[in-house]
Amino acid sequence: MSSGLLDLLRNRCCYGVVLALSGGCDSALLLAVLARLRQEKAFPFFAVHIQTPLQTAEEAERCRKLAVRFQVELVTVSPDVLALPAVCGNRRDRCYHCKKLIFTAVREVAEAHQIPLVIDGTNADDCLENRPGRQALAELGIFSPLAEAGLTKREVRRLAAEYGLDEAFLPASACLATRFPYDVPLTPDALQRVAQAEDFLRRFLSGHLRVRVHGDLARIEVEKQDFQSLLEVGNTVAKAFKKLGFSHTTLDLAGFRSGSFDT
Repeated sequence: MSSGLLDLLRNRCCYGVVLALSGGCDSALLLAVLARLRQEKAFPFFAVHIQTPLQTAEEAERCRKLAVRFQVELVTVSPDVLALPAVCGNRRDRCYHCKKLIFTAVREVAEAHQIPLVIDGTNADDCLENRPGRQALAELGIFSPLAEAGLTKREVRRLAAEYGLDEAFLPASACLATRFPYDVPLTPDALQRVAQAEDFLRRFLSGHLRVRVHGDLARIEVEKQDFQSLLEVGNTVAKAFKKLGFSHTTLDLAGFRSGSFDT
């Protein structure tokens, strides 16, 4: 276990901590570490999951299971992110406005329990990418211990595996808004449709995947080593996607790449 992370959290959470729990590898590791530290010395500790149309039901279920496993109280908040013009309009500054709203809601949970510290799962690699939401976190005083400890995604996965977390092997995820080109309006129905499409693909594939939406065309991004597996079930996928309202389904020959609408 990273002594740096343990010491960092041990020194900061003695008066209590609220963890923004997404159900992914980063925040799952923090949950496990904090649960371990609480066994050394008790402190107030809540996990908060943000549930909006931009997140999947699978993420919520993982959070529920993690909270039960580590015996941590889980609070769910559901801020109306689609009421924000920047978010529902899918503007390039969407992430800043979304993070500002949802972490304001998380901080309100902390304040209601008189807990001064709110943390999230931003890691060191995230700080190298273009992520406008980090500005909102800074403005709200959200602490990112993984990034502070200099832990990369690879190191986080290794530590999560040491804790026996299945989340160590989860493909990286991102909010559902990233499946749409900028300035294409986001609606609950459109977001749900793409979530259902990706959920269907995961019946056949376990690696990174995205369904990018171009009107009624679905462009599938998977890792290149998964091309053949996808092509073998291509007709099945096309039929399922047609039922979801996509008239055409294509495979992106460039393969999976994070943030492909940012290029």
